[in-house]
Amino acid sequence: GSPNSTVYDLALDTAGKPFLAGAFSSIDGVNLPGIARLLPDGSVDPDFAPPGTFSNVKTFALQPSGTLFVGGSTIAGKRGIARLLANGSLDTSFDPATQIGNSPTVDSISVRSDGKIVIGGNFTNRVARLLSNGLIDPSFDVGSGASSSVYAVRALPDGKTLVAGGFSSFNSTASRYLTRLLSDGSVDPAFQQTGSGISSTVRAMDVEPGGMILVGGSFSSIDGRSAFARLARLEPDGDLDESFDPVVPGTVYSVRILNDGRIAVAGDLSTVDGRTRRLAAVLHADGELDESFVTASLPTGTAYAIREESGGSLLVAGSFTLGSTRNILRLNAPSRQVRPALSRFSPQGAQPGETITLRGSRLGDATEIRFADGSAASFTVVSETEIQATVPPAAMSGPLTIVNPYGETSSAQYFRRIDQPPPTITSIPAEPVGQGSLISVQGTHFHDIVSVRIGVLDAEFTVLSPTLMQIAVPAHAVNGKIIASGPGGVAQSAETLTIIRPTPVITSADKAAAVVGKPFTYQITATWSPIGFGASPLPPGLALDPSSGVISGVPTAAGPTLVNLSATNTAGTGEAPLTIDVALPPAPIVSSASPAYVPVGGRILVSGENLFLTSGVTVGGVSAGFEVLADGVLAVVMPAGVPSGVIEVTTSQGTTTSPDEIHRWDFLSGSQTVTGFGNNSIGQLAIPSGLDDVLAISAGPYHNLALRADGSVAAWGGNWVGQATPPGDLPPATDVKAGAFHSLALLADGTISAWGRDDEGQCSGADNLDRAIAITAGRYHSVALLSNGLLRAWGADWSGQTDVPTSLGARHRHRCPRRLHARHQGGRNRRRMGRQHLWPNRCARGPHRSRRHRRRTSSRRRVEIRRLARRLGRELERPMRHSARPRERRRDLRG
Repeated sequence: GSPNSTVYDLALDTAGKPFLAGAFSSIDGVNLPGIARLLPDGSVDPDFAPPGTFSNVKTFALQPSGTLFVGGSTIAGKRGIARLLANGSLDTSFDPATQIGNSPTVDSISVRSDGKIVIGGNFTNRVARLLSNGLIDPSFDVGSGASSSVYAVRALPDGKTLVAGGFSSFNSTASRYLTRLLSDGSVDPAFQQTGSGISSTVRAMDVEPGGMILVGGSFSSIDGRSAFARLARLEPDGDLDESFDPVVPGTVYSVRILNDGRIAVAGDLSTVDGRTRRLAAVLHADGELDESFVTASLPTGTAYAIREESGGSLLVAGSFTLGSTRNILRLNAPSRQVRPALSRFSPQGAQPGETITLRGSRLGDATEIRFADGSAASFTVVSETEIQATVPPAAMSGPLTIVNPYGETSSAQYFRRIDQPPPTITSIPAEPVGQGSLISVQGTHFHDIVSVRIGVLDAEFTVLSPTLMQIAVPAHAVNGKIIASGPGGVAQSAETLTIIRPTPVITSADKAAAVVGKPFTYQITATWSPIGFGASPLPPGLALDPSSGVISGVPTAAGPTLVNLSATNTAGTGEAPLTIDVALPPAPIVSSASPAYVPVGGRILVSGENLFLTSGVTVGGVSAGFEVLADGVLAVVMPAGVPSGVIEVTTSQGTTTSPDEIHRWDFLSGSQTVTGFGNNSIGQLAIPSGLDDVLAISAGPYHNLALRADGSVAAWGGNWVGQATPPGDLPPATDVKAGAFHSLALLADGTISAWGRDDEGQCSGADNLDRAIAITAGRYHSVALLSNGLLRAWGADWSGQTDVPTSLGARHRHRCPRRLHARHQGGRNRRRMGRQHLWPNRCARGPHRSRRHRRRTSSRRRVEIRRLARRLGRELERPMRHSARPRERRRDLRG
């Protein structure tokens, strides 16, 4: 098949069918946007039907079960990654996490043995690990992540992760285009590039069986050395392998280790080691070009992916044209009659009679292994890439030579003969041992041991005597031989250590407290990667999510419950007890109720504690409707037939009353319509039609507000700065106040919404206020009375109008209702707030008003009226100046 555009990645299933990912929309005329499966002959496989919602697919990860992880930018409506079933249909049980970014691009996917998925690309943090259901793995924290895009990730058997790309740092730690992460997502300090490191972007990588790392990309040097450009091999700890130095002028986009140990590379190649090689090339394990694999006849272009088929042929995909073939082609396997390649051996030093391991490619038909003195070694071919050889008695230091019927190759390394007795391992535990356990190992010459490995993982150890040492089995170790290294050589156990994963140990708390009627959450946590959880019995109202281990719900009955917790992994189940003590809620407390004056049907905000189980409310002994807004907040509807009285709240734990009475406000009655009179020059009297359910009104100088029975707000009049346009998403309000150019609404939860002019902060100053019970608005400032009796003012402060006096900023001890009044020096709402000043309301209850109080109030009024009169006279004597709104100045001075 010929895709009509670029192919970025390839994968092969067990039947040899190739999967293609890319920017194509069709193959041989068949509509297949971004993803397809071909038959071995290259035709489209009709049994694989992916969703038609893919585009620009960048990468694959094919699983043994036949499921396929697909990564890119637009993936079936998912965020950068999706999972397909074996028939191509979308696996809806895999829902990728939104936390990876709003518009992510996934360029690389690597699936761990435990089913977790590591992804890299261009999104938040650029590296993430997902659980098998697509959610972010919380145990993998990369901090700020890579400083730029990640193009390749590789999950290693020891739980660590290799990450490569265009970044120069990782989580603010210098990491030059390649780094290794520990299993928790932190940078592995043991992986360090020497010198200046890789100079530029790494696009591809692969890991050899012995842990050596092949990297390809656009970098021009490593450690400042241009001989190692665009393709290099690193030691497992990040050091450069200087014996591997092919000359590759073009960018490498894909590198793969073949079954026989050779190395296949693909990119925008033109030559390799000075020979013409287009699109792809094959190297021996030591880095020398495989002369038998010639691609000089291929077209120019760029290859982004290369894969080996079962017979040794190679599939190459990218952006190129070869006759009628476009963007994918097959290179048949050449003759295998070539000399062997030896990349390295270990240990480099050994005594006669000891065994060394040789690694490379084309080793399967080796006929001889010679040491520097010409003496031949006995050897065993393990695979095409590995030979075990025994050092002969006469062996001398120097290079090793390996021979097959088609030639011979000498090693770049030098063998060093040592006469120090090597360690030996004579006894290891015969029974299976658990990860994380301590084991005892017996042998000889342990006193010089410098390192111990179990399989491929380094292990901590303590030498107790020359014949005994204690080893800690690594947390993620698998079955393997024990290998101990020292100056005298390397010892390897004859038997394989059998390792089992321990059953989970539950680490979460053994006690939890809950309250009837309150939401409850408890997370079961356990060690050793649990895959399922149990909890039984649970208090009524609670339930367990067995996959996440979260117990949640709302308890409905009080009392302690002994719960048996369990956590399960592949090794078994661990259990632990948990006591959940569900208590009855405390007795209710009402601390405030506002406003103090409410019309019939108006909303009263009741604040306090433990009100969430309220079963009944009365006002003055009359039953009232209510709504629970929060744990300590109720919205109560003022009933009819109540002149005044306290609010009584009843819950299952008792009854409480408000500290102050609530009074019915009869200013509006009957049909509750609004009538206006006065100046209508800017629509102040243009009352909206259908306004017949009004609970409260507020008139500003230029616009008006009305609070309707459902809590919504109507506005009309001047609207130069949006003061007559309430927010579209305004929650239900309990009161409204109109300033000159801004509006306030007191909401049921005690917060304040403000809109209109905000040049002096008269609106935005309300953003962080809550528990307000009364509000009022002036020309350029606003004031609120809080439920604790404190005043808060914000906005213009030219004359100290928002500097609340200490006596008013403290808790108000006057027993009259705590309503606010202030006076407009202009406009029609004279009894609210001044343009540039604030006065507290005089007491509204006659019996509580002293003569001294009345004399002070009257005196202040007379002084203020005289000041206004004098000012008005001065203003009228001046010539009228031009103004964009000449009426505004005159309104400010009218008394």
